[in-house]
Amino acid sequence: FELLTAERDSAAVAAQSLPILLDENRQLRALLDLAGRLPTRVISAEVLHQPVPTDGRTLLLSAGRRSGIVPFQAVVAPEGLLGFILTAGPTTSIALTWAHPDFRASAVTLDGSVTGIVGVTADASIREPMLELRGVPYRDSVAAGTPVITSGLGGVYPPGYPVAKVTAVVRDPGQPLLAVEAEPLAGLDRDPEVLL
Repeated sequence: FELLTAERDSAAVAAQSLPILLDENRQLRALLDLAGRLPTRVISAEVLHQPVPTDGRTLLLSAGRRSGIVPFQAVVAPEGLLGFILTAGPTTSIALTWAHPDFRASAVTLDGSVTGIVGVTADASIREPMLELRGVPYRDSVAAGTPVITSGLGGVYPPGYPVAKVTAVVRDPGQPLLAVEAEPLAGLDRDPEVLL
């Protein structure tokens, strides 16, 4: 009887942890699929510190110079571009995420028709940080829902990394440029593992 009770209790504990294991398995499978699409050698790292509103939008990662990490290397989550390596120590590194005011990435719409620079919006009234595609001429046309990817210009990010999805386009006749708002694809608090 005691043996059956112990087995039942063990099965109950295992069943409680199953959803967590299934979620982790889904995230790792997504990372592995992304690794197959990246053009260069990739290194996986665990996010050791998730951002809070007061920390400047940086992440502490479990890989450093000994793993081959170098400053300005792209940091990618399964959903898309998360940021870049700011500094690399021997065993850890600090990543600057897309939500940091100093983040910029040259970008293009998926169809290649519109190019610009992606950066975090300066609008402090927005509760959750959003991105904006800057430098888009007024004559250009971009629809809500259009995917935005890295263009590869500037040499920091390879071309083709998913970055955001256009949510709104504001046309002000007095301005020479469009205001293109976009929702970032990679979440700051969603992924415990990233690729470098």
